[in-house]
Amino acid sequence: MRNKILQLIATIAFLAAAAGPAGAGLAKIGEAVYDDGRSGEAAYSLIYDDESNLVWLDYSHGSADWQVMADWAQGLNEPGVLIYYMFDEYRNFQWTGNWRLPDARNADNSSPDQGYASGSEMGHLYYNSLGLGAGGASENELNAGLFDHLNADQYFSGTRENETMAWAFNLGNGYQAAIWDMPLRVSAIAVREGTIEVPLPAGAGFLAGGLLIFIYPVRRRRK
Repeated sequence: MRNKILQLIATIAFLAAAAGPAGAGLAKIGEAVYDDGRSGEAAYSLIYDDESNLVWLDYSHGSADWQVMADWAQGLNEPGVLIYYMFDEYRNFQWTGNWRLPDARNADNSSPDQGYASGSEMGHLYYNSLGLGAGGASENELNAGLFDHLNADQYFSGTRENETMAWAFNLGNGYQAAIWDMPLRVSAIAVREGTIEVPLPAGAGFLAGGLLIFIYPVRRRRK
């Protein structure tokens, strides 16, 4: 009996560690106030992906060449450019990197894949986190969940192919390819690494404590 209860407690502990934040996958952890110089100050969602430990700033910068976009993302790290308001349960969120353009390489740092591929950071967002399919996605589909400002356009990555070309991911159809630095219309989104300390699911600690109390009298009776 005692062994079975201990096994149950171990199972609860394992599930607690693996559970992740509520709504595992994407979670809104706060907002950042940003003034883009055109529409004034506005609050944009900070959306955390617990599968890749990335935070997306839900703001799309459009119509500029790659260097402008790379400088824009880097500039978000300057003091006061973004004013953060984290939700109470995420106040201890640990930022582990700076704002940047997404990486087009695969998760193992291998060269970018051309085509309908999910290995890049934007590919993971499109196919895995948003659950969209190859060939077409509307802006309503892109923004059906936590996002509000994604465009069905190509988005620059921070990965250059050579001096004249950079990789981009098309959020309108899920296709990744290297394109010219000066396209007619290309957007950009910023991403940053971070981690969350996962709390125990509600009631898990209470249940485990109750089981321990139950075990103690059993041991005393046996003595």
